[in-house]
Amino acid sequence: MATAKKVGRAATFVVPNAANKKQALLSWAQAKTRGYEHVDIKNFSRSWASGMAFCALAHKYFPEAFDYSALNPAEKEKNMTIAFEAAEKYADACPLIEVEDMMIMGDRPDSKCIFTYLQSLYSKYMKFEKPLKSLDNPATQAAIEKGLGSLGICVPKTS
Repeated sequence: MATAKKVGRAATFVVPNAANKKQALLSWAQAKTRGYEHVDIKNFSRSWASGMAFCALAHKYFPEAFDYSALNPAEKEKNMTIAFEAAEKYADACPLIEVEDMMIMGDRPDSKCIFTYLQSLYSKYMKFEKPLKSLDNPATQAAIEKGLGSLGICVPKTS
């Protein structure tokens, strides 16, 4: 008589979802713009309406591109033009959002447009990220890649 084989559960793992990806991207933008005047990123809409958050991100990676301290939050069109042109010139980021469209959207830009453009900026800007010293350790790098990779975020190799 054959004995029944007990079937166990598969190992659990984190399945990336849209909420995790959005939160990770929002956290990245918040971390990179921390300390910049006139920037308080809380969402993918109103937080980007003045163009200052886009400028802060571009300035974080390319401080030589423009004088952030000379910007005025009331000059939305100028801010967005500066940020989008800097992203395209220095990071080769495709202009997925037009300044004119942002002006039409006013104080409530479409969150899906902002999220999509930020994903593109993240991908381009991370190529200019300076690796942390701890990433010299292959085990640490692998752990970070595995953790962020599970959220669908690409981590650039340090070698």
